[in-house]
Parts: sequence; structure tokens; C-alpha cells
Amino acid sequence: ISPVFAVVNLDEDEMEEIIIHVYSSTMGWQLKALDVPSETILWESEPLTSQVSDIAAGDLNGDSFPEIAFVTYDNLIVYDSSTWTQILNKMMTYAPPYSDDLVAIIPSNPKNKGKLITNTSYSATNRFNWLQIWDGSTFKLEFTQGFHDMILYDIVIPDMDADGSLDINILGQKNLVSYPAYD
Repeated sequence: ISPVFAVVNLDEDEMEEIIIHVYSSTMGWQLKALDVPSETILWESEPLTSQVSDIAAGDLNGDSFPEIAFVTYDNLIVYDSSTWTQILNKMMTYAPPYSDDLVAIIPSNPKNKGKLITNTSYSATNRFNWLQIWDGSTFKLEFTQGFHDMILYDIVIPDMDADGSLDINILGQKNLVSYPAYD
């Protein structure tokens, strides 16, 4: 089992399920959705071509069922949990990737469509990150922002200022290698 997981209510009961990233010698890397109280596997992905670096869950398209989004070292993949069909498989790698590619979901609500947020990291001579925001239904790119020479650790979507709107928060660190050290 890898440390990559998501917690989401998939079956509309009172308990949340867990989506985990696992490896077996027969199937390779897979995602599995587990109903924890009954210890039942609700879903297993097809074998994946590479490891998963992040998982997110939330209702992207307003149908009241969460979508499961995850980023591997080369693809962004989204499943519809109501049918367990793959609705997106998009190549995301532009150069040799790092393991900190990220995905987050801003869930849809009556006022706003859902959004899929991704971060893809790469290095040519210096580290660079692309933060991208995608429409949650059409997966059309709506926004992109580059971050040079940074490490991004997580994208969280809370309502930070209690105004009723979700805020995109990026946790990262600027690479300070080029700055002098002082005693």
C-alpha cells in the first residue's frame, strides 16, 4: 500500500469509504475503493501504467456522485463513481516528472460548476511547476500558472475566510539553494 489515498462517501450512506493505491505482483499498481466497516472492495481500477502521486474525490459535474481523479507520473485520470467508467485519461508529462504531481477538486454546487486542479512538475535545467484549472464537465483548460524553482506539496480547497466560497491554497516551498547561508 502506498501513502496515497482519499476519503469520500461513495454509496450515500452515513459512512465514508477509502480509496487506496496498492501494488500486487499479479495486477501491478491499482486503485481500490473500500467500504471500511464491511471490509468490502467496491471497485478496483484496471492495472495502471505507473504509480499514483495524488488522488482527489468530489462531484465535478453536478450529478451528486463524486468523481475520482488521480494523477500518475504520466497521466491525469478521472472516473465517474456512479458507473465506474473512465471519463478522462489525459497525458500530463512534459519532461521527466517528479513525484509531487498533484490533483484537487473544487466540487460543483448550485452556483458554480466543479473544477479540477492539477499541478505537474518537471525539470529541464531548473524545476518548474504548472498549476492548471480545468472545467469539471468538459475538462477544458481554463487557467494556468507557472511556478519556477519551487516544490509544491499540496493543494487544499477550504473556505479560509468563512465567506461561503472555497479558496485555492497551495502549500509549497521556494528553492533557496542559490541564496547565501548566514551564521
